[in-house]
Amino acid sequence: MQVRQAAFALRRSIATRGLIRSFVHFARRATAAGGRSPLANQRHPFDAEHGLETSGLISGRELASGHAHDLHSTAYYGIAPSIFKSAVARWAESTAGARLGIEQYVFVDLGAGKGRAVLLASEYPFRAVVGVELNADLAAMAESNARRWQELHRARCEIGIVNQDATEFVWPAAPLLVFLFNPFGRPVLAKVLQNLKRQADRTGQPVDLLYINPEFGLVPDHFSGLQKLWTHRIEMSETDRAVDAFSSRSELCKAYRFHGRADE
Repeated sequence: MQVRQAAFALRRSIATRGLIRSFVHFARRATAAGGRSPLANQRHPFDAEHGLETSGLISGRELASGHAHDLHSTAYYGIAPSIFKSAVARWAESTAGARLGIEQYVFVDLGAGKGRAVLLASEYPFRAVVGVELNADLAAMAESNARRWQELHRARCEIGIVNQDATEFVWPAAPLLVFLFNPFGRPVLAKVLQNLKRQADRTGQPVDLLYINPEFGLVPDHFSGLQKLWTHRIEMSETDRAVDAFSSRSELCKAYRFHGRADE
């Protein structure tokens, strides 16, 4: 069983990272001291405060759904609230003065997991917030968290959870802010970008992306028709640092835009 799991992990890594980056990845894991972080399954204060369950680190090999794209799933780990809020604030600043306000955008989280980013996004006056998650168990958990969030009257807009592959999602005909917290590898990311470009061309509406921890950032960096708005390293709050399973102090964020015809 361990051999099978190792072989699957190797195939998935090569498919997403490529051969050389996979070698580096596994070399780092082999030399890392202490193994799995004791904070990997610690409950985040965000959950404790609101009675939610968005915590925990789940590896890609544990997220099998039966879909062919399981091979390209990275992992589930909830975004640090301070990182999310800073990234959205910076995105909002970059749209200041534009003809469209945040209330006209639909926020879509691809690889939504247990829904933490979806919940945080719903505190903003978006037109709607949608989480797209391939794993049925995680999608069900995200729905449960969303119901709890609405009971607490924290949501300022409609929340939807869709149990579906990101490349098969039907995009709403509206300005979009697409959120990615390194949910999947290169092949799936490339297909998503192709779909989003077609969406922008078809609807004439702008499509923006926020890509946190952009492990496969070279894909959007070199994608035709996609404008990079900014790249910024965002610092975590002390609360988020204290419980981060990777001992991170910051996250790299990249923002991009497909210009719709009406936005040109």
